[in-house]
Amino acid sequence: GSSVYSFTIVLVTFLVGRIYCSTLCPLATVQDLFAGRKRRYSWRDLSLPMRYLLPAVSLAALFAGVPALASVLDPYSMSGRMVSSINELIILPVVDLVGLILRRFSIYITTYPIQFRWVTIAVGLVSAAILYTLSRIGGRVYCNSLCPVGALLSIPARWSLFGFRIHQDRCTSCGVCEQVCKAEAIDSGAKRLDRSKCVSCFDCHSVCRFDALSWGKTIRKRIDTGRRDFLK
Repeated sequence: GSSVYSFTIVLVTFLVGRIYCSTLCPLATVQDLFAGRKRRYSWRDLSLPMRYLLPAVSLAALFAGVPALASVLDPYSMSGRMVSSINELIILPVVDLVGLILRRFSIYITTYPIQFRWVTIAVGLVSAAILYTLSRIGGRVYCNSLCPVGALLSIPARWSLFGFRIHQDRCTSCGVCEQVCKAEAIDSGAKRLDRSKCVSCFDCHSVCRFDALSWGKTIRKRIDTGRRDFLK
């Protein structure tokens, strides 16, 4: 079950890039809502230790049999904690209040006993606060620096058969695509795109006025940047 699901996600990522991170991840929409629409982004060149250290620690904890530590950065666990906090702090009290009001009119609905698990609520709120701060600072910085799933998927995404590419002859380095790239994967000055960070949100494609960005079969031409190679 879970092994087939994981293999399918990796295979899809190798074929079309990190579509999972932009459409299926439970924290994808949350981060976009936190980041807002007016935020301007800029290229961020992350070193390998910065990108993979914390996700590696999380995965090591999972394999070492310490799931509680591994779940700290896991997107499904984080989303679960946040939903649980909202449920206990807002939804259940509101349902209970509505139930009390309706009883005055002889209308009875199912209510649930409110049990404030303060530790769970506190962890959920702290997770939401951290995610909000990171989203406001750098968009999908969680996806490319903290998320263990994102770290794993960035490897096949770098070699994906289909993805975005920049047409050197059309690009004017205007920087508009870089400003809307929430994954901070585009260096407009150097006309390059880090496909391992790209989450295939298509925001860059929608704002390019020169038709310099296209999604399709990738061309494996290596460009030496001094630190790592980029595929154009």
